[in-house]
Amino acid sequence: MSAYTSIKEAAKSIFGLLSFMVADRFNNIEEIKKAKCPILLIHGRKDELIPVDHAIMLMKACKHCPVSIKLSETMTHNDYDMDEDVLAPIFEFFIKYHLDPGLTGKVYDFHPSLYKVPKLYEGKENDRTFISKIYEKFL
Repeated sequence: MSAYTSIKEAAKSIFGLLSFMVADRFNNIEEIKKAKCPILLIHGRKDELIPVDHAIMLMKACKHCPVSIKLSETMTHNDYDMDEDVLAPIFEFFIKYHLDPGLTGKVYDFHPSLYKVPKLYEGKENDRTFISKIYEKFL
């Protein structure tokens, strides 16, 4: 959600000329060019923090993979309808690209480093997983 081309460009839309103090990290516009899998971008047209142009530029930068984009007319950066603006587009994306959201019990083998819990969240319980929310909404 609220995809941005780079931190520096996002800062420019907020701070203008003062953005020169922000390091050019997370250069998503360059990284997305390397993607080879389907991509879903979700952004609100009323987002005043990160302009919707960022999502459109990212979509146009994808040269080697299919891109789905959901531009909600009512969504802002912090105010959105979880079902309509987030869950529905994600579920549609799964169906469109024949992706299994994990409801069938199919197991994917990802590198163990992807499962490392950030220190901030170590020992905390989460009984409402993203997949369970999708399951409750659509099935």
